[in-house]
Amino acid sequence: MLTSAIGPSHVFKPPDREARLISSWTMLSFPSGSSKTDIYRELAKPFQAYAEQRRRHYAEASATHCRDVEQWKFEVKTLERALSRKTLAESERPVLDAHLQVLRQARPRPPKERPFIINDFDHESFMAVADGENETIAIMPNEGDHLLRGRWIAKHVSALNDIHDGVAPPQYRREKKPALEAIQAFVSFNIFTRPSVTDKFQPIYKRDSLTKHHLMEDGFLARFRVAIDDGQWRPSQFYCPQDPDARIADFQQFLFALLGLMGQDANLPNPRRIQIQLDEEAADEWPRLVHKVKIAKANEWAHIDEFAGKALVHLGSLTVALHLPEGDSLLISRDALLRGWEFTCDFAHQYAQAFMPPPPQPVLHRDAARVGEYLRINWGQLDYSKVDLEHTAFMLGLPKQRVLAVAHHLAHHGYAAFATGNRASIDVTPWMAPTRRITFR
Repeated sequence: MLTSAIGPSHVFKPPDREARLISSWTMLSFPSGSSKTDIYRELAKPFQAYAEQRRRHYAEASATHCRDVEQWKFEVKTLERALSRKTLAESERPVLDAHLQVLRQARPRPPKERPFIINDFDHESFMAVADGENETIAIMPNEGDHLLRGRWIAKHVSALNDIHDGVAPPQYRREKKPALEAIQAFVSFNIFTRPSVTDKFQPIYKRDSLTKHHLMEDGFLARFRVAIDDGQWRPSQFYCPQDPDARIADFQQFLFALLGLMGQDANLPNPRRIQIQLDEEAADEWPRLVHKVKIAKANEWAHIDEFAGKALVHLGSLTVALHLPEGDSLLISRDALLRGWEFTCDFAHQYAQAFMPPPPQPVLHRDAARVGEYLRINWGQLDYSKVDLEHTAFMLGLPKQRVLAVAHHLAHHGYAAFATGNRASIDVTPWMAPTRRITFR
């Protein structure tokens, strides 16, 4: 499960780079399908309590607004009656008329309802967030499917990119909502989806030329942290399966504290930004990770250049998300930074599995045939549950990326699976099982 909270942002300032606004979003990983309803109900409690508190405040503000409106109407009618009297002196009429015009423009504005909890992510709710109507807290278990299946996002790609990057506050229909000028909402989303949903976004070869979906060309999907539901449990250093009850209790306390801060900031016209920086050890480690990103862009991430361009952005967001519920200071440790890097690499793999441009079909089929022949010939010397991709590419004299493309294609269709915690090896037992008589095509 990936949970995302949209609200007052933190400011993360890495060395030698511009400060970046980070949304106050949180992340929790646990085995898919294992008591998800119970865990989801527990995680939702802080959000529900916060929403109930805000609803009470909104009800009180609405009652006060109604009284103010009635008082405003009474004052307007009083002035209108005074102006309608024939006994009114001509010298007083312009003064009362000007006062009436000012009073008519000073109608009390209704309070803004917030937050709005999104349990089922739909386009109308997303529009409300983008418009700045709601300070939204989004709980998204598997709702990435709804977002990807919709057609609405294709119309607003560039604007959503600007919102995510923190280039500018949301501008949707802003001219119709002058009361929302002070709202500063920045968006951070996660997609937890299945391979069958992402099929239509995969690049394809048409007439020997690679054709990418326009959401990939615009870099929209690269701004998401994509997670593919392939049925495998990936152990995480962020979540402790040995004591889930205590972990959820700690997580709830963190959410209560975070939501209390958000509720306090909600009363301010310009919410304060919480400054977060790297400590000395993490600051020394940051240039090394930047160098690793540059190397990855030219090698294993070259085929997902959209994601590679956002790798440092993901690293900063993930590092802040890992540090906030566990750290007592506003200085990020080297441990949190390295764990954020592990998650960034994992998201890169997930993104590649969903959107990596494949080689042309004839090349892919020839490579798959060569890999299959090599595995069958060496069946007595290889462990089919853990086939090293780099060694296989070396033995066949193929580029590693082409062997990796074969592995991703097999995993995408359920014929193979990447080894848990190790992206350099793959389990091809289903593909090699003679009883299933599976062919690549």
